[in-house]
Amino acid sequence: LSDCLNWMKAREMLRAGNPLRDHVAAVSCGVCNGVAVLDLDAPGAAPRLVARGTDPVFTPDGDWIVYSATGTQGNRLWRVRPDGTGRTPVGMSAEDAGRPAVSPDGAYVAYVAKDDEDRERLRVRRFDGTGDRPFLTDGDADAPAW
Repeated sequence: LSDCLNWMKAREMLRAGNPLRDHVAAVSCGVCNGVAVLDLDAPGAAPRLVARGTDPVFTPDGDWIVYSATGTQGNRLWRVRPDGTGRTPVGMSAEDAGRPAVSPDGAYVAYVAKDDEDRERLRVRRFDGTGDRPFLTDGDADAPAW
C-alpha cells in the first residue's frame, strides 16, 4: 500500500475539548483503489486500509471519512470512521456518485453524479443520507467545494 499512495488530503484534526487528538491523513491509492489512514504522530507507522474506494475527505470534526466506492450498481457514497468501523452508505441514489465534499458544519455532502444523459451534475444531501436533491441543474460539475 505504501508504494501506491496518492495523498489526497492531510490535515491536523482537532476537536474541542481534545486538542491532543491523533493526526491522521486520508489517502487514495489509484493502484489498489483503497482509502487508508496514517497516524502522523507515530514515526514509522504504516497506513491502515479502512475501506475500498476513492475520493476520501474528512468531516470537519475528523470523526468520519466520506468516500466513493464501486458496487454492483455503480459508484455510491459511503462513510467510515478513521479506525475502520462504522462503514455506512451516505444515502442511495440511482446515479453514479463521486467526488464528495462535506460542508463546514458537517451537515451536508455535495457530490458529483451522472444523470440519465451522462452529464455530471452537482447534487447535495444531508450527512445522514436523506434529502438528496440537485444543487445545480445547468452545466457540468467537477470538484465540489464549500
